Amino acid sequence: MYSMNKLVERAFGAVARKDFVPQDVAALSYENTPLPIGFGQTISQPYTVKFMLNLLKPSEGEHIIDVGHGSGWQTALLAFCVGEKQAPSSANLALSRRSYFYGLGGALGFAG
Repeated sequence: MYSMNKLVERAFGAVARKDFVPQDVAALSYENTPLPIGFGQTISQPYTVKFMLNLLKPSEGEHIIDVGHGSGWQTALLAFCVGEKQAPSSANLALSRRSYFYGLGGALGFAG
């Protein structure tokens, strides 16, 4: 097991994952497993989020944008870490297959 950043550790103690999942799976919110949040999406398992945040090493006062925020849980954890005045912006990008294929997919050289 890796050493966890103290600020990330405090964020996990302060931001309840159960507040970001549907009620029918809230009892499982502290299991180390992804949970469904609707629309075929899941909230990531806590271990994965902790690992990513420790790699990011957020600190108070930083400016962060969280792209593809899903449930908002990770954005809330980041907000705790950077502080109220620098709460992260979030952008949830939803691409249809068509826009992906003709837009991003085409730009990356994927062709059908």
